[in-house]
Amino acid sequence: MSGDKDKLSIDTEGLDAAASGATKRAAAVHPALVTPSKGVTSPIDTSAVAVASAIQALVTTVETADTTAASVQSGCLNEFPKVLVQADQQGAEKLNTVQFPTPLMAPSSPDKVWKT
Repeated sequence: MSGDKDKLSIDTEGLDAAASGATKRAAAVHPALVTPSKGVTSPIDTSAVAVASAIQALVTTVETADTTAASVQSGCLNEFPKVLVQADQQGAEKLNTVQFPTPLMAPSSPDKVWKT
């Protein structure tokens, strides 16, 4: 390589001017956002707060009902396990002794599909 090609020569003043020009053009094309003042609330903000409060009230109501039902169920299971086991056994005996008629298919008869 020759002597003048192995050195990187950068015009820093030209880069600075180009960067500031680009910043000015970007600011002109995209103006700064104007945020609302902190003390002012819009109707949308008021509606959003009302909806959020209503949702929170519904969630609290449902959670209260769920908690009550779960505690009642837990109490019943803890207090009456022998009664529940006995009821299950009696129910199983009744289920085994009941006979239901079994329907049969009668495809040869056009007016009657099932016969017992």
